[in-house]
Amino acid sequence: MAEFSITALGDTLSDRVTDNGDSTFTLQLTKFIDSNGYQYKYGSNIQSFSAMTAITAGQVVSTRSANMVSPTFVNSTSYATTAFGIAQNSAVTEGTVKVNIFGSVCTLRGVSLTPGAVYYVDDQGTLTTTENDAGGSGPGTYGKFGIALTTTEFLITRTII
Repeated sequence: MAEFSITALGDTLSDRVTDNGDSTFTLQLTKFIDSNGYQYKYGSNIQSFSAMTAITAGQVVSTRSANMVSPTFVNSTSYATTAFGIAQNSAVTEGTVKVNIFGSVCTLRGVSLTPGAVYYVDDQGTLTTTENDAGGSGPGTYGKFGIALTTTEFLITRTII
């Protein structure tokens, strides 16, 4: 049995992810309404934004201004407090970037996630399984960002701030 508690992610997900008992999880592709009344469908919640600066596919992105996003870490400045999604494609400054947001499942290449682990985003825009005090030593984290469903599939559970 995998060491994993769906209750750590809140009631919204409690009936959406099934522990298969072999360190894998099954995602139920059904609609739900979040606490703000927005409807989402797991696996398909992708939105388009304008890139404030160049973005690489797979980067954690943050809000910067109306309908504009940037990487979470830009020119030694962290925007981790407004991190909300993962870029689906690369984009140049002012180009269009599609972003996997709350409720979507994205495939992350070049990383090896721990299935069932809760992930946070740190000051550098990196996904980590270690939660750190944002005011303490080392990179701080800013709440739960998502959960690994497999070694490459990631479910984003953080809402837009």
